[in-house]
Amino acid sequence: MKLPYILLADNNVEHRNSFITVFDKQIAYATVSAVEDGQSLLSFLAHCGWRDLPSLIILPYRLRDTTAPDLLRELLLDTRYMKIPKLIWSSTGSIKEMEECRILGVKHFYKTPEGIFELETNVRQIDEILKAELHLV
Repeated sequence: MKLPYILLADNNVEHRNSFITVFDKQIAYATVSAVEDGQSLLSFLAHCGWRDLPSLIILPYRLRDTTAPDLLRELLLDTRYMKIPKLIWSSTGSIKEMEECRILGVKHFYKTPEGIFELETNVRQIDEILKAELHLV
């Protein structure tokens, strides 16, 4: 049986690697697949069958080739992605950015972690979100 997974998009390789390292240490029932930009995320999802879709999508508000709202609008065009929860990271924590993403269906919005302690805390919160989505709680 295939493990559930999170799809992480981030053009910063250090951020991707740090997230994967902390996630793998804290969570054994799921994995992380990572891509580097919005187009890679869309391409990855386009090649997934219904049963192979991620359980959660995480992306920063700004990617090198797009923004989270633009990417979210693209995802809304395909019903396969509508039920996948999305989590947005933002370095600014702007209320305007949060509202823009919430209007597009995002329920989880976090300030980008600035250190390992904050990242570990966020991964614990993501663990709770993922368990709820997978009905493990």
